[in-house]
Amino acid sequence: MISYFLGNFIPFVLAAGIVATIYVAIRYELNRTYSQIPKTSETPGTAPSRGASSPSPPVRAPLPSETAIKRDRASLVAPSVTAELNPPASTSATKRESPIITEPKATKSCPLAGLDLSALYDVDKENGTVLLKFRPDGGNVPQKVIELVLLGNKIILDLEETPLAATHYAVQKANIFSGFGDHYAHVAMAMGGNAAVIAAGKGMGSRILKVGLSKGGMLRLAPEIRESVAEVAADLIRRA
Repeated sequence: MISYFLGNFIPFVLAAGIVATIYVAIRYELNRTYSQIPKTSETPGTAPSRGASSPSPPVRAPLPSETAIKRDRASLVAPSVTAELNPPASTSATKRESPIITEPKATKSCPLAGLDLSALYDVDKENGTVLLKFRPDGGNVPQKVIELVLLGNKIILDLEETPLAATHYAVQKANIFSGFGDHYAHVAMAMGGNAAVIAAGKGMGSRILKVGLSKGGMLRLAPEIRESVAEVAADLIRRA
């Protein structure tokens, strides 16, 4: 009986021991392998608890803000806009503000040499003509006015011939047809007549010449009367 028990129990114990040994060995290997695997489920933004830290991902450069873009654009546009909103003063404006003096080198016998023409003339560049600051005295005032205007345009604006529209404007600004005796002039202008041609009167065609008909008509002083008209202008300037 004892021998039967020992014969059956001892092999069972040995088999159980072998199975237990194998189980313990397998469990040990699994624990060691698991302990060597790095943890990947850490909370984002926290550093790993052991081992070397993994390199941070590259940080992209911040895009320029809209304000910065507008500021940079303004630095490029501003000089042009400033230059567009503040241009340099023109030399013509400076000349118009300064006294208009005829150059003596033009001719020694010129009655206007060295005189300040701005005492008698204003320059209206918008309408392309000079304007008289005051009317001449004496007789035949309308004719003197248009002759002085044509002379001023020649000397100051270097216009050998002045368009009819400009002379009409200059004579109207002189206000020489304001009396009751100028009824004919008012009627003529009301019918479309040119104030300068009306002012020239009998001198038209002899003292004052009409040219440039293909361009709408222009007036010019006859060359032979320029010096006499300049003497009238010089006298007015000295008495201004």
